[in-house]
Amino acid sequence: MKFFEQKRQQLISEIVILSAIFGFAGGIVGELVADVYLDPWHNSYLTNSAVNSDPTVSELKPVKRIIASDQDFAIYQAVQKISPAILGIYQKKPTTTNVLNQIYLPGSLLGNGIILTNDGWLATVNAAIAGKRADQLTLVHGQKIFPVTKIVSDKISQVIFLKIDANNLPVATLGDSDEILAGQVVVNLNSVNEVKVNSIKNPDYYFISSASSLVLTSEEYGKSILLENLATDGFMGSPLFNLDGEVIGLVNQINQQALISPVNHFRFLLKEVLKNQLVKRPYLGVTYLDLTQTLGLDQALRQNREAGALIYQLVNNSPAQQFGLEKNDIILSVENQTIDQENNLAELIQQYQIGDEINLEILRAGKVINKKVILGQVKD
Repeated sequence: MKFFEQKRQQLISEIVILSAIFGFAGGIVGELVADVYLDPWHNSYLTNSAVNSDPTVSELKPVKRIIASDQDFAIYQAVQKISPAILGIYQKKPTTTNVLNQIYLPGSLLGNGIILTNDGWLATVNAAIAGKRADQLTLVHGQKIFPVTKIVSDKISQVIFLKIDANNLPVATLGDSDEILAGQVVVNLNSVNEVKVNSIKNPDYYFISSASSLVLTSEEYGKSILLENLATDGFMGSPLFNLDGEVIGLVNQINQQALISPVNHFRFLLKEVLKNQLVKRPYLGVTYLDLTQTLGLDQALRQNREAGALIYQLVNNSPAQQFGLEKNDIILSVENQTIDQENNLAELIQQYQIGDEINLEILRAGKVINKKVILGQVKD
């Protein structure tokens, strides 16, 4: 019995020892499996630990990859396309030997402009130069500084054309502001490489602060592009462009709302500016109410029309007066182009040249008549 008892105890001891060995081995294997599959950095750790006496965590090397949508890439490409054609506008610095005082800082930026011709004509807005003369301005393009040699202004669009002496400049591509849509994604970029992605809130926006602001002239566009989000002062005069990198307007007001001067209000002036270095605009000479904007107006005045230009006043000795237009006439169309939400009277008149004879379709006392008018010239 003693013999069997000793054997049994020996067997139990062996089992305990073997269990401990297998348990320890299983623990090691389990830890290795967990490290390999649950800790992706363990292999590097083990490698580094084997080489170095002190355990260190290997350097985490980032993988260069870009996760972006098609729209993100389109925005990036549009920015790359337009950025070479943007300049910064600054007040000219006095001559100084102080190196730091020679530097033009982003905070002193007056505004921005876009290059229209490779020999140095560019466009900005009146607010960007703040009434300064050519000799008070400096333009910065890349690391080059240019004096302004000529300023040509257009009161109707509030756009300013500036000239610098340069050659082989990159040129901005002009789009069609009549093709933009409410909700469309657009981009602003200024000369210090600040980008703002925005959207069109209203492509045909009238800034109406009172009833008197509804009275427009045939020599005043009255309409702007309204953006969804505000821009900062550093974007004044900067281009608004679509995802094809085409300029559709210039930032013209950013105090209460982000308003854009549409490119179609000034793009056709460039030939005249290049040829004569001045702007000449056709002149009709009426003030009017756009019927698409006059809710509640007496139907007797509207003559049951939803659109058209209701003549408010005639300017003395204007072409409109000379060729027989009358107060309360409603101009329905210009050369068969209807006046409506998309095209007001000024936008249609400004398509023509000084001295052109145009046909106006007019509603007078319930009857549609036609009047021929020869356009004059807007006086400076």
